[in-house]
Amino acid sequence: MPPFKTILIRALILAIILTAPLLFAENGTGIGQLPENLQPPSAERTSMTRLNQQKAATQQGFRHAQMSDHAPAGAVRSYDIYRHSTILQHGNNHTLLPDNALIHIPDSLQHKVVTTPRGTFIPWPRFYLANRSWIFTHEINLKQAEGTSPLKEDVLKQFVRINRIVVALHQNNPISILRPGTPAKVSGKRP
Repeated sequence: MPPFKTILIRALILAIILTAPLLFAENGTGIGQLPENLQPPSAERTSMTRLNQQKAATQQGFRHAQMSDHAPAGAVRSYDIYRHSTILQHGNNHTLLPDNALIHIPDSLQHKVVTTPRGTFIPWPRFYLANRSWIFTHEINLKQAEGTSPLKEDVLKQFVRINRIVVALHQNNPISILRPGTPAKVSGKRP
């Protein structure tokens, strides 16, 4: 076979292999992901007269705003991202995932999910590449993430068989997944 035809055939096969997941997967984007009760934007716009009235109604208007180099007086709120994340640990490296991003954790890998990290923080993409032997990712759509559409039972059964920690992804990024029937946490505090 001539070399040009061989290259052309290989390129065609590679293109089919690379685009097949996009053609057959539900990727969570598009018109189907919008809420059913979504209202159109209102046509009313604030006129310049109304905007000036709103400016005058404020105590000092917008002209007398002052910039400051100091934080405002009062208690400083601290936020500890480790308290509000799931931590995966392997050796002396760890990474952070959003709470509830783990779909399945086999008993043999429970020790990989820790509450206190040690060692070096590694961003999720690098951590996943280094630990693909015990981590499996599963792409979900937004309806599954918010708990309005459940994961299929046969998919969940497959997760049990592969004996890996399964991480929920949306557009290749870890995402929290709310199980159907579970109310969402509003406070952001851990129990």
